[in-house]
Amino acid sequence: MSSNNEIESLLKGLVLQPNHCDALSAIMKARAKGERAAVQLALYRTPKFILSKMVVREDANNFMRLYWLDGTGNDEVCFDVQGYLSHCSLPTFRPRHKFPRNPLDALQEVKLVGRGVEEFTAVQDAINSVYRLFVAESYEGAYQTLEFDTVAGIPVLTFNTRYFMKNKAAGCEVSIPVAMDANGVLQNVLRNRSNALKFTEDNVVNYMRRDTIDGVVMYNSCKPDVFRKGQLVEVQVSFIGIPERDGKRTFRSKLNTVVWMGHGCAIDILDHTSSSGKDVAAESAVCQKRVIPYGDGPNIRRLRTKLDSVQFGEDI
Repeated sequence: MSSNNEIESLLKGLVLQPNHCDALSAIMKARAKGERAAVQLALYRTPKFILSKMVVREDANNFMRLYWLDGTGNDEVCFDVQGYLSHCSLPTFRPRHKFPRNPLDALQEVKLVGRGVEEFTAVQDAINSVYRLFVAESYEGAYQTLEFDTVAGIPVLTFNTRYFMKNKAAGCEVSIPVAMDANGVLQNVLRNRSNALKFTEDNVVNYMRRDTIDGVVMYNSCKPDVFRKGQLVEVQVSFIGIPERDGKRTFRSKLNTVVWMGHGCAIDILDHTSSSGKDVAAESAVCQKRVIPYGDGPNIRRLRTKLDSVQFGEDI
């Protein structure tokens, strides 16, 4: 069975007979032997193996990045990671959305969980290995100790990207993608603070949905408001060491792309075990499913709002 067909079968099984751990593990294994095997972060658990394929060095703007050894010298490594959304803060702004007083504090961010999945644990090991390589390329004490986030005691992987850079920061300015700014909110912020902010290629996050049309897998752009807690997603991420004024650096797991992996792009896999009011991880068994078509009509919005009000409970 080809990798794409295998993943398609796994996604169907997840919808019909949901099992978080088994489905995520199987999909991550399928990815590891598929056409994108070389960029599966779970495969790079040790610094030695990473260095056999990649190199850490500064770019023209003094950012530390990972590059492919066999590339042109400027091919930055962008990894794939799969998991379940336990949290997402994405550009789903309404026309009158108010940004925080300091727009630099606003992030496009996802938190992924995969408790009990060995391949997901391998991703955490790989991030730690990348961090160690970045530290080795800097003076002692340049980076703070790497700590992973937890939600309700469950380890999560956090990936994020700022909406804006300081106007004096390095990086080429680019246009804001329509999918990120359907109502012009970001453009208004940029226009009103043009002396302080800019939007660069490092602020771009792509939002995609995985479609299967006549047996062919395709990836199409989508609006960020289709992503919800509990969904199975794939993210594409890179790593950067950001120089600070005091000479130190900040290690960041940068979010580049979010892909919804749901079969047929019509099934939302949602958790409805509800006892806690906290935003806890979506790691319990899926108890119910809902078919939510893509779209922005009032009925669809009301349905999504209703389902979002249901909280995640304890693991089953």
